[in-house]
Amino acid sequence: MAITLLPSPLLDGDAFIDQYEIARLADPRILALMPHIDIVHDPDLDRGGAAKRHSVKIEAKRKDGSALSTTVEQRRGSAEHPLAVDEVERKVHRLASVAAPSPRSD
Repeated sequence: MAITLLPSPLLDGDAFIDQYEIARLADPRILALMPHIDIVHDPDLDRGGAAKRHSVKIEAKRKDGSALSTTVEQRRGSAEHPLAVDEVERKVHRLASVAAPSPRSD
């Protein structure tokens, strides 16, 4: 299932509720990307224990053979990588607008 979920944020530049709607699974752009995504367990990430349980390494191989890579040890919003107050407010408003749609979500 994870492979089907990864293309949405990649294409949209966002990972919110809209990116994970069931209807997105039929999107031709998502279907075209799915065969190009591999998820591989990296035992090195396990060695960090609970403190590193949200770590992720990403490598993107380009058509020309070159590669881009990054490692993120803590997700945004963690104690080690906190969101700014305005980011928290935006997130709350965005989630509230989906959970309880109304003319005003503040």
